[in-house]
Amino acid sequence: MWREVDKIASKALSSLDLVSSRAVILYGNLPDEIAAAVMIYEILKARGVEVFAIPSLPEEFLENVERSGSSDLIAVGVLPTGPGPLDVAEKLHENVFLFSDSISHGHGISLIDGGLGIPLSCLSYRMAIQLGDEDLSDLCWIAAIGSMDSYLFLDIAREAALKWPYIFASSDGENFRRGNDILVKASLLHPVGPSLAFISLDENMDDPASFLDGSSILSSFLKNEGMEGSLRDLISSSGTLRLSKEGLRIWEASETRKRRAIAYFESRASDDLVLSYATEGPVAFVSARRSSSKDLLSEMKEKLSGIEHSICGGIDHAEITMRSSQIDRFIERLGE
Repeated sequence: MWREVDKIASKALSSLDLVSSRAVILYGNLPDEIAAAVMIYEILKARGVEVFAIPSLPEEFLENVERSGSSDLIAVGVLPTGPGPLDVAEKLHENVFLFSDSISHGHGISLIDGGLGIPLSCLSYRMAIQLGDEDLSDLCWIAAIGSMDSYLFLDIAREAALKWPYIFASSDGENFRRGNDILVKASLLHPVGPSLAFISLDENMDDPASFLDGSSILSSFLKNEGMEGSLRDLISSSGTLRLSKEGLRIWEASETRKRRAIAYFESRASDDLVLSYATEGPVAFVSARRSSSKDLLSEMKEKLSGIEHSICGGIDHAEITMRSSQIDRFIERLGE
C-alpha cells in the first residue's frame, strides 16, 4: 500500500526541486487541504524557500493568483472551475504546481502523478518524511486528522498514537475526530478560519495537545465566535436541506463560503451524493461530494449537459459554477 504512495511522493518531491527561492501556496478550506498545505509549507521551509500561504475558494483563485506577487505558485487541493485563472497563473508565475486530484484543464505541473484517491495530507506527509528531517515526523498527527475518513487513516493514526500515546491512544479515535471537526468549523469561518487553522496547526505541529485542548489561536477564535457547539448543529444552522431522498441530499448554504464544508461533512456518513450550493446574484456556486468509487465528475458533466457551466473535480468531488437561474433545472435532473 505505502510503496505506491511513496513512489508518487518521491516524484512530487523531485518536481518541487524546480521551486525557486520564493513560493506562494494557495490552499482550499477543507481539512485534507489545510493539513496538506501545512506540510508542503514545512517541506519548502526545510529546503530554504521563503514561502507564504493563502486560503482560497475556487472562485477566489484568480484574485489570489494576481495578488501573490512574483513567485512560484503551488495550488493545494483547490483549483478554479475553469481554465482561465490557471492560464493567467502560468503567465504571471515562472512555475505553477498543482497538488490536487482535480482535473487541471491541461495547465501546470502536476505533483500527483497517478495519485488519484490518495488524501493530500497522507501524500504530503510521506513527502515530508522522505526529506529525512526528524522534526517533520511530528506532522503525522496533522496528516491523520486531515485524512480521517480515508483508507490510509489507521496506519498514520498508529504513528501518532505511538508518538503521543496519552493523546491519541484511544481506540475510538476521538481526538483525531475532534481535530478534524475543528478544521471543519474553521472552514465555516472563511476567510479568517482557514488562515487561523493553518497557523494553529503549524505552530503546534510538535504539540497536538495545545491544538486540541482549546489553547490554540484557532480554538480561542472559535470560542469567541460561539462555535463550540456540536458540528452537526453548526452545519444545520449554515444551510437548508432542500431535498433528501435515497442516494441524494441537496443543501442550500446560507453563504457561498460554507457550501464546501457542508458537502464535506454530509458526505462523510454515507455513500449518498451530497450537493451544496449558494448563489451570489446571477452566479451559483456548487460543491458536490460522494464517498464512493463511482466517477462523480463524469456524472456531474452528464447531468449538466445543455446547461452553461464550468466544472473542476475528480472521482469523489466536483466544484461547479453556473447561472443562478439554472440551479433548479440542475436539481430537477439530479432528482430524476
